[in-house]
Amino acid sequence: ESVFWNPSVIANSRKPNGISLFTNLKNNGKLAGFFKLTDKISAGAGAIYTMQDEFREVRYLDPRPFGDAVKEDSVLMKLKEYAVYLSPSIQLNKKISFGLALKSIWQDFTIPKTIKVRSPLNTLTDSSIKKQRFDVDVSGSFKLSRSFQIGVNIMNLAGSELYADAFTILPPDSNARLQNQRSLGLGLCYKWQRFNFGADVLFTQDDFYDAAIGVNYVPFNDALISAGIALKQLSYSAAFRIKHFRIAYVNDNDYLVNEKRKGKSGILNGKIYGGFSFNF
Repeated sequence: ESVFWNPSVIANSRKPNGISLFTNLKNNGKLAGFFKLTDKISAGAGAIYTMQDEFREVRYLDPRPFGDAVKEDSVLMKLKEYAVYLSPSIQLNKKISFGLALKSIWQDFTIPKTIKVRSPLNTLTDSSIKKQRFDVDVSGSFKLSRSFQIGVNIMNLAGSELYADAFTILPPDSNARLQNQRSLGLGLCYKWQRFNFGADVLFTQDDFYDAAIGVNYVPFNDALISAGIALKQLSYSAAFRIKHFRIAYVNDNDYLVNEKRKGKSGILNGKIYGGFSFNF
């Protein structure tokens, strides 16, 4: 997933090409690939997609004087967010590399607009809110030793703004909930024998967002066991990869809400992920 989070490390790949997919086949997916143009220059591309739906209580106001408000307790809200990346990378030497991510970001959601009171069912009308922005990330990676590496990613330098909480937005022309997406990510990775220990922290333009720690372990050739946790959000994951294929359990602490197609079993409600990774 370096195409999305730190393109600078793509140029350090031992393989000239690669492609990977990670998805729960429900509401979240990431597809990425890369290839070497020269010994020092590589390019990556990818797409990332999330979808949410949620039932909420909505009060529709009657514009007439002394008109009564009408309350609906199960109005379906829908949200889609996706982005496409083009990520070149250059290796200056064996210790330093830099990367760039050019991306287009979309946000598409519905909010309640009007209600026609009829018997036996009311007719609801929604407004569709769409945003599209272009932005750029700049990243770097620095190998301090054979075992220790530092990465940095300065994201959304153009200062794109998206709605922070789409489902509680007020009127469509309100900017009260727009949030600047400019942010800074820092990561550390330490390799010891068959273990990789990692930590990263993410700051938005105005505040600390979250920090995460994780570990990878290679029990035998072509196998990988990994686990991680986000310290503020309290989401966590565990995964097992054998050669090219991976299966994972990801508990996002209800960060992505999906109520329309909610499974009977919580473990199957978007928490099981699968995917592949081929380098050639």
